Order: sequence, then structure tokens, then C-alpha cells
Amino acid sequence: MNLSINIRMELCARARAGRQWPEIGFSDRAANLLAQLLGISLKQRLSPLDERRLIQRSKWFDECCRDFFQRHPLAMCIELGAGLSTRFHRLSDTSDWPRFQWVEVDLPQVSAMKSEVLPAIDNYRLVSADIAEDDWLSLSGWKPEQPLLVLLESVAPELKANALLKLIEKLGKKAGPEKLQLVLDDQNQPAWLVWIKVLAVRCGLNIKLPITAHLSRLERQGFHVVRQKSFFGNAVVGLVLHHE
Repeated sequence: MNLSINIRMELCARARAGRQWPEIGFSDRAANLLAQLLGISLKQRLSPLDERRLIQRSKWFDECCRDFFQRHPLAMCIELGAGLSTRFHRLSDTSDWPRFQWVEVDLPQVSAMKSEVLPAIDNYRLVSADIAEDDWLSLSGWKPEQPLLVLLESVAPELKANALLKLIEKLGKKAGPEKLQLVLDDQNQPAWLVWIKVLAVRCGLNIKLPITAHLSRLERQGFHVVRQKSFFGNAVVGLVLHHE
């Protein structure tokens, strides 16, 4: 199966992180193993800036997961657009006996490829679905009484803002007032560029602002920012949204 060059390079960046960026304090043994199983050469590289940003973002997402599982050890995490993520295996390495459940959601070709090389275990599942169109929550096996963590790492910049907002709002309605938390990242644009886009919209041009410009709409749906992280001078912003 042909994988996009970005997906392969992101896997390679995580596999090399412990040696290439030791000061960040991130390592991913599972990424090394998955690259070997898929026959992906670790010589493929992102730019140093993009690679460092990726590692810092991955570490922050891991920290958000650990914090949630510490409070809700029997929770389920659904990782949307997971690609070649090895987060479940990475987090399991740091836990004596992980009790959380993990579901990765991606397109059929990606899920099929990973299922061929990764062993099936009780608390780790792969689900084939289009995250914008399909009912991946029902396919995940999640039960309403179970605390739920949903990850959208590098997914928001790939979706149109309205599609992402609809996805989040639909999740809030289905999950209800349970212990629901979302972790996502988005491109946080410079203030001057945002104002240019605002003026363009007022002139009738169809230009979408990032999710960070629509937080008031999400707040009306019961979502609130409980944690925020900026990477590289606000080039990328990470958000943790809690649903009440």
C-alpha cells in the first residue's frame, strides 16, 4: 500500500526523536518497530523545524492523555485520523497495567495495513471510517457511562472549519454531559493575517478562519477550554476542550 510521504516522515521523526531531540524528553520505541514492520526507511525526514514541532506536539498530547487516564483509568480514548500513530503502545509502556481502552479511527486502507502488522489485544482496536461522514462513535463500542477522550492530532488543519465544528458539535450531542474531553491542535495564524481574512469575509469572499476563531460557538454547545499550549511562537496552538 502507498502511504503519503508526510505520514511516513512523521513516523520516522518519532522513531528518531530520542536520539535527534534528547532535550525534549520524548522517545517512541513502538515507532521504530512499526517502521521496521512496514519496511519504512528512517532516512526520510521532515525539515528540522517541522520535526521538532511534531515531537513537542506529540509529547503534549501524551501528557494530556496521561492526565485524563490518571483521573479516569477505565476511560476510552478515540484517536481520529490516527494514521501511523503509536500513541497507545507508547503510553502503555509507561503504565504498569493499562486499563484504558483505545480505538484508532482512519480510512480503511490505513486500518487494514496496520492490522496486518500490529497484534490484536483486548483494549486496542482499529476502526475503519471517514471521520467527517461516518458514525465512528457507535463503531468504537463506547458506552455512555464511560469517560471519553477524543484526540484530533493534526486533523483540524486538514478539515474545513465548518466540517470540524459540526464534527465536534455532533460528538457533544451524542456523548451528552458525560466525562468528555477533546484534545486538538490547530494552526494559530498571526493577528494581521486574521484581520485580513475578516475583511475578506466582510467583502463576500468565502475564507475560513481556524477553529481558534470559533471557540464562542463551541462554548454555546457546552465546550470550554481547560488547557492551552502554544508551539513555536503561536504557529500551532493545542487546545483541551471539556464538555459539560
